[in-house]
Amino acid sequence: MKVPNPVKVFIGRACQNILLTKDNLQKKGISLDPLCLFCKTEVETMKHILWDCPSIVDVWGACGRIIQKSYVAGYSFANVMVVLFDRCSGEDVEVYAEIARRIWFKRNSVVREGEFIHPNEVIRISARFINDYREALKKMGEGDFMEMTRVTQVFAR
Repeated sequence: MKVPNPVKVFIGRACQNILLTKDNLQKKGISLDPLCLFCKTEVETMKHILWDCPSIVDVWGACGRIIQKSYVAGYSFANVMVVLFDRCSGEDVEVYAEIARRIWFKRNSVVREGEFIHPNEVIRISARFINDYREALKKMGEGDFMEMTRVTQVFAR
């Protein structure tokens, strides 16, 4: 995937199920309500918060790409990513990876500040982020590793 390193790191952590969802916090012995912050009906697992939650389905539905019609059975977010790599173009997977990261940010905004971000805003920010990153790579040429690292750091902010 040609995405900034923070997106790659996020997807790696999400696929390894090591981000601090309520389910993972409970497994670490922290006592809390395990239900999803958005729907309040299912346990907040990585797959649920990034894919299955009805509130998040709205985000994926708003993206207007093949993803909105994709049903992915399985037990983990890693399963979702495998199916996306199989069914979608590389460019679409790059956008989906950033959307998943922004969904996580959306979840954390609600947890920390009580701030809701509209699904269309998640899509808009994600698409702009990836498009700006691609444009920057085109302008500088993809062969310059040091410059690519600098661009990645700028876009990670």
